[in-house]
Amino acid sequence: MRRVYTEDGGEHSWDSDSEENCLDAGYSESPNPPKELIAFRTGSNQSTAVLNWTPPSIYDNKELLHYNIYREGELINSEPYFDTIYYDDNIGPEDICYEITAVYSQAGESEPSNVACAMMVWGTNELEINTSIYPNPAASILKIEAEHQIKNIKILNELGQNLMISGDIIKQYYQLDISGFENGLYFLAIEFEKGVITKKLIIQK
Repeated sequence: MRRVYTEDGGEHSWDSDSEENCLDAGYSESPNPPKELIAFRTGSNQSTAVLNWTPPSIYDNKELLHYNIYREGELINSEPYFDTIYYDDNIGPEDICYEITAVYSQAGESEPSNVACAMMVWGTNELEINTSIYPNPAASILKIEAEHQIKNIKILNELGQNLMISGDIIKQYYQLDISGFENGLYFLAIEFEKGVITKKLIIQK
């Protein structure tokens, strides 16, 4: 069950599998959820999950208040969350799946985003060793070459905020136009079927 916040400040619980409850609360449609959620593990023992997502499209000019983070269907943020990157620390070795919802001032809580799972990747070192980015530092065009097929690529800033997503690639070689980015330190989150790796990127013109 998820929570819908009504205009008078009250709450209305509804089943995310049915839009009828949202309609009963006085809304004509379910508000837009966050998009393009990814999850990957980091740290020396892969005990931290990093979640990153794209804000939802504007919903009928209703104000977006905050996000809710769900781990295996359970709400895990005790306070409203405002950023688009989240660190879930001290997780176990099992695959753990997440969803994100958006909470609006009038329309309440959206349906969940896509499901993204943070998996323990035993072959991370292999992925890192067999994935190259060049030139680095780069000025305009960045080339990514890997032994395994790349699913998608995100560019993140030092705060972990998503600046760009490539969309579906399904290639072993890809070129990114980074000419629009300012000089500085960035991170690439490169997703494969076997997991996600991150690499540092320096843009210098």
